[in-house]
Amino acid sequence: MQIFDLIRADNFDAFTKLVAIEGDVTQPELGLSSTDSQLLTENATIVFNLAATVRFDEDLRTASTMNVKGPRRLLQICHQMDQLEVLHN
Repeated sequence: MQIFDLIRADNFDAFTKLVAIEGDVTQPELGLSSTDSQLLTENATIVFNLAATVRFDEDLRTASTMNVKGPRRLLQICHQMDQLEVLHN
């Protein structure tokens, strides 16, 4: 992605710190494996929550699960993170 070109040019080693973890905000504990959950709680310093539905015709149950319960589930996990400095929601 072009957005990261400046960082790549300036400090390529910064990308060695990034770890993408797949989860599902509609699932309890975000559907994380125990390994991924442990990795997050012990090492994560910054969390970006980009999960949401922005469809205006989404059924209410789906919309509330993704946009209300999902962030709440993420916040519960964030409270367990030893190194967390930033939660960007």
